[in-house]
Amino acid sequence: MRESNSVDRREPLEDDPGVPNLVLAVALLLLTFAWLIGWAVGWIAKMRRELGLYLPTWFPVVNLELTPVTYALAGLRAMPLRVGFFVFLVFVCQASLLGLSAENHPIANAIVMLFLYYETFVLVPRWNRRFAQAREGGSVLGIQQKRRPLFRAWWR
Repeated sequence: MRESNSVDRREPLEDDPGVPNLVLAVALLLLTFAWLIGWAVGWIAKMRRELGLYLPTWFPVVNLELTPVTYALAGLRAMPLRVGFFVFLVFVCQASLLGLSAENHPIANAIVMLFLYYETFVLVPRWNRRFAQAREGGSVLGIQQKRRPLFRAWWR
């Protein structure tokens, strides 16, 4: 009779961190492809024109201010996959409407775009590493370290 090896057991797919990353990557590729098709065909420009008539005048400014916040929430792995996907869809809608802001506020739109790039390549990966380290507790040479708070207080 063969004994089972406890080391060789596999965890369920829900616990595998690669599965949500793969799902989000595929969703990102599909939504980007759909957005590019909509932009090439002219659906995005038509949507901007139509929504521009119904949206209040303060909407472009609020959209410029909330887009980086929504992207930070969409990029963090601290929330469940379904909630993160919904926030990502909201971010895609906000990013599609940034053209409304560019018409009246081109400099602010450029600053927000630069900040989004900075957030994408520097801030969000740093935050995700910090969340992963806080979950694991961290270890150096096999010695377990005590858990650190996710965010340090600015006054310390």
